[in-house]
Order: sequence, then C-alpha cells, then structure tokens
Amino acid sequence: MKTEPIIKNTHIQAKTKAPLYTEAYSITKAMEDDFHSHEFFEIGITLEGEAIHKTMEEEQFLQRCHVYLIPIGQSHSITVPTLWRVQNLYFLPRLIFQSLDSTISATPLLHSFLLKLVQKASASTVHFCLSEAATLDIECLLQAQKSTRISNQQLLEHYRSNCLLNILMVLCDAYFEAYPGELQKTDGRIPRLLSILHSTIGLPTAEIIHEISLELALNPQYLNKLVNKTFHTSLSNLILETKLEKSCQYLLGKDTITETAQALGFYDHSHYNKYFVRYFGISPSQYREKHLI
Repeated sequence: MKTEPIIKNTHIQAKTKAPLYTEAYSITKAMEDDFHSHEFFEIGITLEGEAIHKTMEEEQFLQRCHVYLIPIGQSHSITVPTLWRVQNLYFLPRLIFQSLDSTISATPLLHSFLLKLVQKASASTVHFCLSEAATLDIECLLQAQKSTRISNQQLLEHYRSNCLLNILMVLCDAYFEAYPGELQKTDGRIPRLLSILHSTIGLPTAEIIHEISLELALNPQYLNKLVNKTFHTSLSNLILETKLEKSCQYLLGKDTITETAQALGFYDHSHYNKYFVRYFGISPSQYREKHLI
C-alpha cells in the first residue's frame, strides 16, 4: 500500500489542536482489511479503482466519485480486488464546527452540512456519489493544496485551510443533492446553544445546562427536547461528547491528563478516562502518543 505524505491544515489545527488533515491511499494489490475504527470523523473519496466498503450494518461497492462518511468509533473495513485510490479527510466535527463558525455563519448551506456531521458523529455510516465534475474539482483543490509555491508559512497554512474548506463545500453540495430531505431549516437557537456550550465548556455539566437555560430563556426540559430533535441525543450527552473532543486540545498541549480532566469539569481522572475510551476507542494517553508530534 502506497501512501502520499499527510498534508496537515495547521492553521485550523492551531485553533482546535485537532488532527485535521487529508491523506491519500493507493492500494495496488488485493487486500482485505480487518474491521477497525478511528478516534476522528473520516470522509473517504474514491478517486480511482474499486473497493468493497463493509460496516456492521451494510456492504457498499465503491468506485470513482463514491464518498463515505464514517462517524467516530464506527467500525468498517475495505476489500480491494486489484486497485483502489482514495482521499481521506480526518477531523473532529464539533471542534471544526466551532473553529469555522465565523466562516460558515455567512454560508447557511455549509452551516447545515457541518451540523449534519455533528449529528453523524454518533450515527451510522453514510454513502453518496459526487458528479464527475465535482470529483475533478476536488482533485484540482488537492493538487493546488500540495503544489502551491507560497513561501510564507502563515499564508501557506491559510491557503491550504481554504482548499480544505472548499472541498467541504463541494461535498456539502453533493450531500444535499443525494439527501434533499435533510435540507431543512435549522432552528436559529442551535448555533447560539453551541456557542454558549463552547464558551462554558470548563464548567460541570449541570452548570453548563444552567447557563444555556439562562441565556436562551428556556427551561432545561425544553432544551433537552430541542437538542434531541436536532442531534438525536440528550443535552447532557452532547455536552459530554463536546467535552471529550475539546479535551484533545489539552492532550496535544502541555497539560497532564489529570489537569485536562479538571479543566473540563470531569469528576476525576478515572471518569474522564472511562468516557474517553468509550467515545474514541483509545485512552487519552494513547491518543496523545499517537497525535503529538
């Protein structure tokens, strides 16, 4: 299996400390992969060849233009008969949603798409197809991201980040063409709720719920119904999963694991470790070792 060098989008990574990057795999011989899961959200775009994508629920044939979305912790495997080339995007959806908030606020459709990715973070795998024109657009953006001659590092990272954002826009357009029924108007209170959640993320869960309730002038029971309708989970669970993704920022910094747990309002180290393993499939120390370069 041949792999192109990872291109990290460190401009966004600096804001989130999340492993946000794109990576190309080119598999040139028959291979059957074992079932595995990831501690990040994965988008796979088939650019060449054929493969069989298996999850616990279904089996999907992949060829050029096919896209799959794999939520955090969902198991999948790939079987390649002869040749398969895929471009993967990896990120933590809640943190990316937060870091791109100022950009997506002016782009309602992208705002809706990223909200869908947050929802899909705890849902099942999704497949859809790009048009050939859209696939060519993505290939051009990937080539531009790799071959630019910008010498200033800060400008280079902004440029690469914008290339990735444009790829997300292409995927957004194709997703809603494939699933027009999901193109629904988002309750205007949801972005505000998420903003309050991120700004109070270091508080215990009960206090965060209290703050959101005060800011939105809604009682906790109604808030829970609102979150359940949008994200298909409870408010307390949305807070927990956001805390866990946010903790990746601390794990890739200088904080100890105990300090990370305390900074995000977990009861203690063991509770934090238990929930982290349940959500990501690996421990905080394994995550730090894997992503801290």
